[in-house]
Amino acid sequence: MLSVGKLSGHRMREMCCRVFHLFLAAFLGLAALGRGGGFSESAINLPASLEAFESRFDFDGDGRNDLLVVFQRRILLFFQQNDGSFPPTPSIELGRTTPLPGDVACVSVGKVTTAPGLQLVLIGRHGVQAIALEKNSRNPKPANLASILDVKLELTPLPTLRFTDAAVDLDGDGRSELVLPNSDQLEIYEPDDAFRYKLKSRINLPFASTQYAFLRREPDLLGMPVLNERALASDVVRAPLVHGRWYGVDYAIESASQPFLCVDFNGDRLLDFVTPKNVFYRQPKGNYQAEPLAVYDRIASAFGVYKSRGVVTPNLVDLNGDGRLDTFTVDVSAAKLTPRTSISVFLGKEDRSFGEKPDFVLHTRDIAYSELVPLGDVNGDGALDLALFHLDFQPQSMESQLRAYLKNGLDGELRFYLWDKQRNRFLDVFSFKQRVLVNYEIYGARQLFQQQVFINHDMDGDGMVDLVMKTGPHEISIYKNLGGMRGFASRPFAVIHTPRLFSSFVVQDLDNDKRGDLIVAGYEESQDERTIYSFYLNRL
Repeated sequence: MLSVGKLSGHRMREMCCRVFHLFLAAFLGLAALGRGGGFSESAINLPASLEAFESRFDFDGDGRNDLLVVFQRRILLFFQQNDGSFPPTPSIELGRTTPLPGDVACVSVGKVTTAPGLQLVLIGRHGVQAIALEKNSRNPKPANLASILDVKLELTPLPTLRFTDAAVDLDGDGRSELVLPNSDQLEIYEPDDAFRYKLKSRINLPFASTQYAFLRREPDLLGMPVLNERALASDVVRAPLVHGRWYGVDYAIESASQPFLCVDFNGDRLLDFVTPKNVFYRQPKGNYQAEPLAVYDRIASAFGVYKSRGVVTPNLVDLNGDGRLDTFTVDVSAAKLTPRTSISVFLGKEDRSFGEKPDFVLHTRDIAYSELVPLGDVNGDGALDLALFHLDFQPQSMESQLRAYLKNGLDGELRFYLWDKQRNRFLDVFSFKQRVLVNYEIYGARQLFQQQVFINHDMDGDGMVDLVMKTGPHEISIYKNLGGMRGFASRPFAVIHTPRLFSSFVVQDLDNDKRGDLIVAGYEESQDERTIYSFYLNRL
């Protein structure tokens, strides 16, 4: 050690400056661990029963994603501000003072006119209309709607305006095609350079019909309704009967389209349609070519909750980076009180089909708290890696472990299984682990079927995906990717403390700076009918 008394004045000043800079760096590092430090924070209080909550559209063309909300027959837009925040009240609102046209059944978003940015697309029985939006037009009137397609559509308006991705860029040219259901077909309209739309192709929908019939009888008692699953107002007798008992017949036939997928199935950057019996591949000239391929039923799906809504999402990703989509199932079981999770992987073949049996099964003694398991390219090799939880359950102390889970929590691990490119499968043994705390406030009833861990976004700008994880009832922690097989740092480089409890969050690049931002779905215990969405824009 150096004695302070032997230092010169210049050396003393230099040492003091270094100590000050170290202290300042430590202070700034701690500041980043404060509430939202390094992130711009804003919040919007919305009804929990929304038809749509979309954060993937840039309406005004400024490079920042805006927020679209559809509630009943109202459309609310919140423009992202220059500082990365969202205003608490709508920037634009449609349908509040002046109702939307009564024949409008669906709303979509796309590039359908020459106006800057994206446009709202309203779809109804008499065709398709669009409205360009500007920040300084707070309450544009429906009279400003411009007709872009005059065609009769078999659509029935409902009390709730439905959101649909009917305006979508199928070929990546920057202009949105219109994919419109009409009768038993999808009609695809393509725009020219001046956005004049013409019918380009039709795809037959996979329809299925159901029938039902039953007899309605006269009630036994005057004025007594017959209780059945389709009770009608006419079941109540309103006058004395003269001719004795009577029967009525209810008979109906209902037709509904089976689900199908719109996805780039063959990797040519053109969106295709996958139906139960055929795959309709989009051709360079805009038409579709059908190939008989019964692959739809082979695609596994997962149930989850996304932005406070239940969703069934296909497990359809390119796991090994070979350009072909793969699918996988997540099976969770418990044997002798020991959790087990098996990941069955079906690799895409050259013809894009999947085998009847999995190519391999990853057997673990870990936990998948949600079927939406965390996936991401952790080591930067072009293949996706997997994260699962592990808890060391002790059967002889299950009661004490349950008490600890409900109160303080249990120490666990987040185990990372990397993809082995040589064997073309996940490694059988995890490569590294991360300490985690598991308790009821983090993974309880309100968090059921919701993902609380993300490894798919770069958070610090170094090009590697980082670990973003819920670490407390009011807390999200971000851990730096150390690269390769080194895993993630043991201490977070940023911690966000939310002002309220939250059930879930997603990581998304909201301002297109190639760094992840956060959307948090918070709640108040006394306001179950409301959801408080908080936005944290990355400024690290």
